[in-house]
Amino acid sequence: MKACWKSRIKEQDPLRTASWVVYLLMLLLQVRLVVCFSGEQFGDFMEYVNKAKEISAARAFYPRVQDLQRVFYLHAPGYVNFLALVFRLTDNLKVVFCLNILFLQILLFSAKDIVYRLTGKRRCAEVFQILYCIYFSLGVGGGVVLANTEMPFCALVFLSMALAMAKKREVLTMAAAGFIMGLANWIRPVMILFLPAVLWGIYQTDKRKMLRRTVCYCASMMACILCIGGLSYLNCGKFVYQSTTMGINLFIGNNPIADGNNHWDAVLKQNADPAAAADWTYEEWEDYYLYEALSWMRENPGKVIKLMPNRLFYLWANDVYFATAYTDNKVDTEKTAYIISVIDKVRNLQLGELKGIDLMVILTECYYLFVLILAAVGAVRQIRGKEWSVWLGIYSIVILGTGMLMLMFGYGRFHFPYMIAILMIAQGAFGRTDMQIGTNKRIDEETV
Repeated sequence: MKACWKSRIKEQDPLRTASWVVYLLMLLLQVRLVVCFSGEQFGDFMEYVNKAKEISAARAFYPRVQDLQRVFYLHAPGYVNFLALVFRLTDNLKVVFCLNILFLQILLFSAKDIVYRLTGKRRCAEVFQILYCIYFSLGVGGGVVLANTEMPFCALVFLSMALAMAKKREVLTMAAAGFIMGLANWIRPVMILFLPAVLWGIYQTDKRKMLRRTVCYCASMMACILCIGGLSYLNCGKFVYQSTTMGINLFIGNNPIADGNNHWDAVLKQNADPAAAADWTYEEWEDYYLYEALSWMRENPGKVIKLMPNRLFYLWANDVYFATAYTDNKVDTEKTAYIISVIDKVRNLQLGELKGIDLMVILTECYYLFVLILAAVGAVRQIRGKEWSVWLGIYSIVILGTGMLMLMFGYGRFHFPYMIAILMIAQGAFGRTDMQIGTNKRIDEETV
């Protein structure tokens, strides 16, 4: 028995060692990028930073009354207020980048814990860690030097899920998990896509206490929402809890020039009466774009359906967005023109013309596609191994996230929150589950 136990340790050591070596390499590359990066923020990232600096200078809470007018939508209130709090202490963006590194660690170990709970095998958790650490956008990727919502949002969501599946100190952990999910939605308003996974995890963890645990989780989440909304109402007279981008995002993907991709130019060509719209609030713009989008969809149901394959392609075809940080944000690696130029160089065997960033993009994309293949293999193995019921919640994240965007538009950065679920499924390509969640059985290696 003792010899068997020792042999299992020896068998597992190489994999564990590899996972932690890769982890340390990931940390080293993240810190190096933060130290060396000298670029400027752009796009949404710059808007978050500018608005947060404005709120910080005013010692205010976002949104204020003046933030409600002459804007198409409200920015992510949770993230803007988080940045504003940081900027009250320092205006050095590198502090934000270091916090991004912290968020990535929270995300890694929360998701790793979930994988272990779902599989009952440390081996599966270590494989997940390796896949995570060398996945460009989550591990060594350039997202750490962008003021983006994805990393804090994902960190909070999967931390909430991990806590919801814990068994110790049940009331406290469930209350904390629900509150954290409420904070996550304050940053990025897609909580509804992750709730089924959380509830399924709660059910799988302890079926007998499902109702009590769910009520505790949801009550805490609602308390968080009410607190934030109430504070906003006292601050600006509106119960603002999350971003208000549904109308404009729906319109970007459903308009006369829609082709399944991100068409912000459709917004710039909007035909609202300039005089009448001059003092519109965010709510009036939301109603306007929602009405325009739904009207176009009702009049063109066939086109909406025909656009879905295009949306699916643009959503999942590439994952090179964060590579732009390695050029100090001077080269937008997600632009169609740039991607086509790299493809042309490879297709025409002009390999000598490939720059360092081009090679990084190629490597990133190849690994991304490899992960998708692993996820497909992992899902098949889980289904054939009759483990699919345990993984239903994780599958739902990808299915619901993709389904929502089939009515909007595809955009590579939008699949970022769902890639954690993809990576969790992908580890299944390397082995089978030995334990169903919620049971008390443990294989010998788990006593190590």
